[in-house]
Amino acid sequence: PKFARQLVDDPTGEPAGTIVVDTSQHFLYLVQSGGKAMRYGVSLGKSGFGWTGSAVIGARKKWPTWTPPPAMIKRRPELAKYANGM
Repeated sequence: PKFARQLVDDPTGEPAGTIVVDTSQHFLYLVQSGGKAMRYGVSLGKSGFGWTGSAVIGARKKWPTWTPPPAMIKRRPELAKYANGM
């Protein structure tokens, strides 16, 4: 239940429409107006991939295709079958 989608008080202080991932708590926040945020539980990759900082979402699709990057295929050859997209 803790990780189910729920409307919460916005802990981020970011403008409405911003997406914030709290990697330490495994939550993603979609900031809403009025001091609220929609909170989602998220799974994270291996701890060695500790990404930080800000980014701009370059594209948005309802059903996106995931393609593993070449470095990931090198580490995990079984993913080569998805080299042209999953």
